[in-house]
Amino acid sequence: MIYNWMAQGFIESSNQNEELEDIGESYFDELVRRSFIEISEEGEGLFKMHDLVHDLAQFVASSECLTIKSTTKSIPERVRHVNFDSSLHKGFPRPLLEVKKLRTIHMGSGFGSIIPSEILNFRFLRVLVFFGLNFKVPSSIGDLKHLSLFCLARNRGAKTLPESFGRLEVLECLELVSFPSCVRHLTALKELKVAYCINLVTLSESFASLTSLRMVEIINCPKLFLPEGIDRVPIVKINGRELHRHGLIRSTVESSSDDWRTIGVTIQDHQNEQDV
Repeated sequence: MIYNWMAQGFIESSNQNEELEDIGESYFDELVRRSFIEISEEGEGLFKMHDLVHDLAQFVASSECLTIKSTTKSIPERVRHVNFDSSLHKGFPRPLLEVKKLRTIHMGSGFGSIIPSEILNFRFLRVLVFFGLNFKVPSSIGDLKHLSLFCLARNRGAKTLPESFGRLEVLECLELVSFPSCVRHLTALKELKVAYCINLVTLSESFASLTSLRMVEIINCPKLFLPEGIDRVPIVKINGRELHRHGLIRSTVESSSDDWRTIGVTIQDHQNEQDV
């Protein structure tokens, strides 16, 4: 959620030495402290709202946030953030094309197997989320110059990303099913999440160019070796568990077991190699 705030420009810093992520975390903690949101016990990274708070949020944001369903007949001109309901099977709603300043699109399973080319008409898009779909990412994705958060999760059709993807000027959160070489151009990347890449062996030499990384998360990548330089990343998570190990040079994940001792992370330093 913090990266969504950052992508939309909701977080600003008056101190050049203060990271936007840290400011966002303080905002989040304040919302929790005031009981506007609660941490959910159902899984890591989930939270919930009281019904009254949720109703108030919906009322306040009703003109800018919209869930598009098969029954949706009109779309407010001021809408900025849209979510496509899984019941939507009739293709891209034409009235949405009249919205000139759309900032966010969330599209999940049930929409179809072809990414709507109309999405590329929204030049001001900052957040683009595809979840559980089955299509290739179009080469023109690199034309979305304002895109700041891109999520491509459980997309069976996207084996890699086009080289034009690397032309994006600002991208601070990335969730991939494979690791393309063009990522080396994304020097502003703050968070990298690689999930369900069962045949992915390496993150390639591109990793060394990602000098702004603050967190790397690996989920169910049984053959993956982490590259040199992983030790400079403040937070490294593997299958939900965070590694705090100085001098980490190279690791591999061999199991997705819930038992930490059987995950099979191999830590190799200059002198020896040991299993955790």
